[in-house]
Amino acid sequence: MHPTDFVYRGDLEGLRKSLSDGHSVNSPDPFMQNYRL
Repeated sequence: MHPTDFVYRGDLEGLRKSLSDGHSVNSPDPFMQNYRL
């Protein structure tokens, strides 16, 4: 598996979490926080 696979997985999980939390997909805040962690 390539490192990019994990990035895509994290991105998908972030999308699902942001949608469930009611955040707009356009807001980069939740994604940036995940990448920093």
